[in-house]
Formats: sequence, structure tokens, C-alpha cells
Amino acid sequence: MHGSSSSILHGIVIATSNFGEADTIVTIYTKEKGKITAIAKGARKLTSRKRSALLTFCKITLSCAETSGLWIIREAKLVNSFDALRENLTKVSLAYFFCEVTKKITPEHTPQPEIYDLLSKALARLEHTQKHKFLKNAFITRILDYSGFTVDSTIDPTKLLNEVLERELGSVRVGRVIQ
Repeated sequence: MHGSSSSILHGIVIATSNFGEADTIVTIYTKEKGKITAIAKGARKLTSRKRSALLTFCKITLSCAETSGLWIIREAKLVNSFDALRENLTKVSLAYFFCEVTKKITPEHTPQPEIYDLLSKALARLEHTQKHKFLKNAFITRILDYSGFTVDSTIDPTKLLNEVLERELGSVRVGRVIQ
């Protein structure tokens, strides 16, 4: 795609990595465009207004432009940081698990608003529940279903997910206490 098209998107940050001295590469699951990878110029600078909005599992509204297939984040506004999750190791582990599953199972630029809603609701429920195993299994079952995989209720959802992805997820190891 040549030129640049600007968009206002609603998304959840599912992964970040440092790039250069002050930039951040951000993977975001958006309601409008599905999974996108974008660069946030200067986001790691202490004075950056984008910095706090671009943490993993933050729900955001962002203004970005697509230039030659690369998304550039112009502005990011925090909608919900899910702070209550960050105070509990089990909940943080599960939130990272939800984000990692979403990142691994969804293709780029394929909007599936139901997956955006699933991730958003799972993070919100996680803040207020102690039923971690139930929430984890329900999330896996629904995301597999939305991704076109037949879910057999007699099979452990985590085992089925590992078969679909053909490997264990890293955050599954962290979240093994959520059995």
C-alpha cells in the first residue's frame, strides 16, 4: 500500500518490544482491523504521552497511520489499564496468557470483533474473579471456536490449544498454577 491512510482504532495491547533507543514495536488486537503491529516513535522516552497507554493488556484508543504496510502510532489514549490485575501474580500470568494466545492464533489484518470483545471481557472479568481455571478454559474454548476449530467438550481446552498451535505457549508455563 503506497501513501498513508489514517485511522482511529480501539484495541488491546497484546505484546510490546523495544526498538532502537526510544521506540516501541506494539502488537495490538483492534476491533476494526484485527491484529496489527505498529511502531510507537519515542514511546520509551520519559516525556512520552503514549508511554503509559502502550503497556501489555492495556485497552486503548489510538490514532495511527498505515504507511507502506507499517502502522505508525501517532497518539494512544488509555481506556483501561486493568490495574487490579497487576497486583496479583496469578491474574497477571493469566492476562499475559490471554494476550499470547490472541497473538498466536489470530492472523494479521483480519478483523474479528468477537475476538476483541472476548479478550476485553476476559480481562475485565479477571479483575473481579477467583475462578481462574474456569475463565481460562472458557477463553480458550471461545477463541478456538471463533478461529474455526471444533471444540470437543471431552478434551482439555489447554491440550487442544497446544495441539492447534503445535507447541506449548510460554505463559502457560508461568500460569501452570491455573490448572
